[in-house]
Amino acid sequence: YSYKVSSSEVLCFLIDISIYIDAAIRSLPNKNMFIGFDEKMKEPIKNIINMSDLLESTGLTTEQKRYNEIILENSNVLFEIIEAVLSYSKLETKSVELNNEEFVYQDFINELQRIFSEKVEDKNLLLSFYIDKNVPEIIVCDKRKLKKILQSLIDNSIKIANSGIVNVSSVFHEENDLLEISVEDTNVGLSREDIKKIFTPFYTLVDNKYQGKEYNTVGLELIISKRLVELMGGKLHHEKVMTDGSKFVFTVKVIDKKHSREYAGKNKILVVDDDQINLMSFKIILRNLKYDFDIAFDGLEAVNILKEKDYDIVLMDMHMPKMNGVETIKAIRKMDIRQPKIVVFTGYKLDEIDGLNEVQYDGFIEKPIDPKNISKVLESLNE
Repeated sequence: YSYKVSSSEVLCFLIDISIYIDAAIRSLPNKNMFIGFDEKMKEPIKNIINMSDLLESTGLTTEQKRYNEIILENSNVLFEIIEAVLSYSKLETKSVELNNEEFVYQDFINELQRIFSEKVEDKNLLLSFYIDKNVPEIIVCDKRKLKKILQSLIDNSIKIANSGIVNVSSVFHEENDLLEISVEDTNVGLSREDIKKIFTPFYTLVDNKYQGKEYNTVGLELIISKRLVELMGGKLHHEKVMTDGSKFVFTVKVIDKKHSREYAGKNKILVVDDDQINLMSFKIILRNLKYDFDIAFDGLEAVNILKEKDYDIVLMDMHMPKMNGVETIKAIRKMDIRQPKIVVFTGYKLDEIDGLNEVQYDGFIEKPIDPKNISKVLESLNE
């Protein structure tokens, strides 16, 4: 709702807000004095923002609204500055700890894509993500810090762009468990002077190609990202590109969930099914049971996968295109490979499946798929 207030009341309100702004500015330390910078320094800015939001609902004149928008915009900028200073202070005093968690990497990237979708659309940019096939499906690291690093690098690329492409690529180095991520853009690029100083605290870029425009940044984003990367066991650097544009590359230490201790000693499984709902169920169940597994969408694909890789167990649907379950089992049993145990699953009675009594299989799972039943069957095959 809204209600009318007098001009004098609005003026008093604005004076109160200006006092809060002054208090917040005064609370900022010297650029080189971060130790002991308390979280409470953010409180005045929060008060400014809250009061400004409240002011918006008081029936302001057009001029007053304009003043209020300026106050709110600058308050948000100041809040970002304080956040950056606090983050930098904590990293420099080594009071930041890692909080590792398990997450699906593709979902993590999808979330980033959603966060930036509106920004890139407004600036007519193309933001693309590439994940190499060797990147583990599930990784363990500090997800929040990894997100902060990537958001900062992507945001920097978007800020200085008027058009073009921002490309984020991910590869995994299995030999040392390093996830390598690059953020490359087709913007104006960095001068030699900029490249020397970009990781210096409070250094801000000036775009000489666009009338000396200074980027809206406090100059701590890159050094914070660099410190976070180092905390996560990696390195961040800038790679010079031949054309206009920049490329930042960093690595972080991660755990490939499939090769962690939790998976040690457990059977490797190949799931063979063409039904997407069944596959989704298997993925969730096997992931929760901490099994290492792969997917084949039909019998022919399963045979080709088994030529290249050994599995302990094959979970086989009986009704599939190209090759049905019985035909696939016959083909597998003829292969010169380390023979896997084969568990069939179907909604039919076993004696209703043509030819099943002619092939060797090691277990049966009845549809609809039940997590407890799957766990019981797989545990019996582990023994």
